[in-house]
Amino acid sequence: MSKEKLLGYLDEAENILHQNQIASDILQPRFSERRKDLENFSAKILFVGGFSAGKSALLNSFLGNEEILRENIAPETAVAAELLYGSPEKIICVNENGQQRECSFQDHDKISARDCSKCIYFLDNVRLKKLNDLIPVDMPGFDSGIEAHNKALMQYLGDAAAYVFVVDLEKGTVGQSSLDFLDEIRQYSNSIAFVLTKRDKLSPSDVEEVTRNVETTLENVLGEMPSVIVTSIRDSDCGEKLADLLGKFSADELIMQKFGDKILLLFKQAIQSMEMQLSALEFNSHDIDREIQNQERQKDSVVTSMQREKKNLHNSLQNEVPQKILQDVENALRSQIGALIHSARQGNEAFNSAVNNIIRPVILQSTQRNIDASFENYIDEIINRDDSLNPDEAENKIRKTFDAVKGIAESGKVFAKAKKYKDMYQIFSTGLALTTSVVAPWLELIIIFLPNIIGVLNDLIGRSKEEKLRGCIEHEIIPQICEKLRPEIREALSRVEEERLAEIEDEFQSTLDNEINALQQLKAQKEEHLMNVDRKKADLSRGIDRLKEIVAEIENA
Repeated sequence: MSKEKLLGYLDEAENILHQNQIASDILQPRFSERRKDLENFSAKILFVGGFSAGKSALLNSFLGNEEILRENIAPETAVAAELLYGSPEKIICVNENGQQRECSFQDHDKISARDCSKCIYFLDNVRLKKLNDLIPVDMPGFDSGIEAHNKALMQYLGDAAAYVFVVDLEKGTVGQSSLDFLDEIRQYSNSIAFVLTKRDKLSPSDVEEVTRNVETTLENVLGEMPSVIVTSIRDSDCGEKLADLLGKFSADELIMQKFGDKILLLFKQAIQSMEMQLSALEFNSHDIDREIQNQERQKDSVVTSMQREKKNLHNSLQNEVPQKILQDVENALRSQIGALIHSARQGNEAFNSAVNNIIRPVILQSTQRNIDASFENYIDEIINRDDSLNPDEAENKIRKTFDAVKGIAESGKVFAKAKKYKDMYQIFSTGLALTTSVVAPWLELIIIFLPNIIGVLNDLIGRSKEEKLRGCIEHEIIPQICEKLRPEIREALSRVEEERLAEIEDEFQSTLDNEINALQQLKAQKEEHLMNVDRKKADLSRGIDRLKEIVAEIENA
């Protein structure tokens, strides 16, 4: 569904609410927020791959074979680069604090990851103009081992809508680091296309064989045959191939992934308010007062239950969940002890990379699974233990609210409140540049991790028996990794607890407040004798029916 159509639906819904005098003071700010979200939307398409895979060269080919983006540069100088249509042409450098400065194209080779987190290129380029709301982003290599690269990747994980995964055919296969990174980004988006590049470096028969092997590997990982193009910057049609590939990404689909659930939740709150007013039209002022009191009592009762159950939730998130996550991490590390021994013999950097490759997907999946379970139990306890609630009505409202919040935050569907969660970024660095680990898409917990505890390996590598090295890793290194992680996970979970509880409570209270507000407005109109009940019924019914039609159209989009 297009941005323009969604904006039209928001306008139409607001008009319906205004005509029926429904809770404008409560819903209006939310409509304004959703409208701003849509108007500012742009889908970032991240070009990702290993260092020197050829991402920058491919994008230069897409731009018309001009070397706009620097190629074959040292890892330390690589910076994320967004490509936007604009005139006059310019480069905006953005540092990690969000401060911007304009750079000339003559000086762009001096831009460094040390003082710039990303660059925004405004280019008067016809291919960029045709992309509309799609923005290609050239990313540093994910396996370069440079901390600045990890920070560059980190800043987009809440905003990236889709990925172009670049594989170097010269490598002959898809390496484990590539598969690990692919597994990670699939948690955020299923919109992934693949480009196999540098085919000019191989013979046609080798290209065919490597392509077949890569496709088989990707199919085994993804469970389906991926969208793959094979090309080289030497091909005359390389730029056109990339333009066609980017054109296949649907901005309409991506905008629905990002904002669809949030808009649906807003419309359903509006419908609930209108239905409450419609059901109370036959009430007299005394009946309306009594219903308002019932609604307020129900709200107070649920809020009280939420407060009571917070202690159990907090205990779960601070004790049970970290222990389960760490147990999963420990089990994963121990199951890969052979790979860890092999990497340790290659040096600390290789060992760091191996540990991160093992624990990254484990932490992501374990954290999301265990926190979801804790919040599900939290909601169940509120519903099941409070005898003052009408079970059917209370469960319906609480469940709908919780499901909406969960839907907004669901992995691979939308990226909600990315800006709000910026303060949840936790970066733990020990002087060694390590691979970014994103623990969960809706937590935005970032770990750049390995404690400076592996120096002991230096005395063992290369001159000890494998048994001694194994014992050191199993009995010293792995336990220390887990213990170093424990307080950081607890701190992050504490922030997640605060954020997610606040969102659940806010959505639930807003739902009831909308209904209470609708009743209060209805009472005021009745007392002022300003209402033709039959006409009011007809207007409300038409408005409700139309909003339900819009909801159905959005859900089916």
